[in-house]
Amino acid sequence: MEKKTGIVGLILRLVVSMIVVAVTTFLVPGMSNSGGFGTLAIAAIAIAIIQHLLASIFGLSRAAKGLSGFLVTALILYLAGKFVSGFNVSVIGALIGGLLFGVVDAIIPGDKLHD
Repeated sequence: MEKKTGIVGLILRLVVSMIVVAVTTFLVPGMSNSGGFGTLAIAAIAIAIIQHLLASIFGLSRAAKGLSGFLVTALILYLAGKFVSGFNVSVIGALIGGLLFGVVDAIIPGDKLHD
């Protein structure tokens, strides 16, 4: 799949991220979304921003694998839960969500859309 650029690519990345967050939130105890689609969009944006900041500050790759990738994803989910009103993530929810988020993100072709 060719990488999408411009506004279409941005919208596709947002939709894919919202789907990943929604599926993870639905399946993981300790994660909840009480704000609907708007909160999903804000959570997806917050997760992307936190991923970018961690990558910039610590040199962490979005494609980190194994234990480090799981822990980084859990941290990102937990932090997003602290910053986004209506998107709640407990520590246990972040840990379970980190595992599931990685699986769902691998199944849904979001990597093909990221720069």
